[in-house]
Amino acid sequence: MNYDLEFFAKAESLDFTGTQFFMQIQFLDQDASDGGGVKGDTLLSMLTDFSDPISLSYQRFALSNIDVPDGADSFQLSFQLPAGAVANISNGLFVDDVSLTAISAVPEPGSMVALMLVSTGLIMRRRKR
Repeated sequence: MNYDLEFFAKAESLDFTGTQFFMQIQFLDQDASDGGGVKGDTLLSMLTDFSDPISLSYQRFALSNIDVPDGADSFQLSFQLPAGAVANISNGLFVDDVSLTAISAVPEPGSMVALMLVSTGLIMRRRKR
């Protein structure tokens, strides 16, 4: 199953010297049914990896159609503001309205063709009677 992730975030300051803003989602095999551990992850910078970098006002960030790796049964979502070895760093990260929504399964094109052929056959059969 795939997911859409949406959240709103803002920075306390536009002085990004020595700082970075990250969003990370890790997919885990928490029950160890498939060997345990991290099965996949996505780490994105809110300064460079989205169409609009983080600003002083809440803005929407979104990832669509996130593919869950095989063997994953849970996830960990984290927001990070790591700071480097720079004096007088002062910034903050604010996050609100986080949602992770399952996307309905969409049949593969081959399955859709087979379904249409069966439906057409049933309609034709019904008309011949």
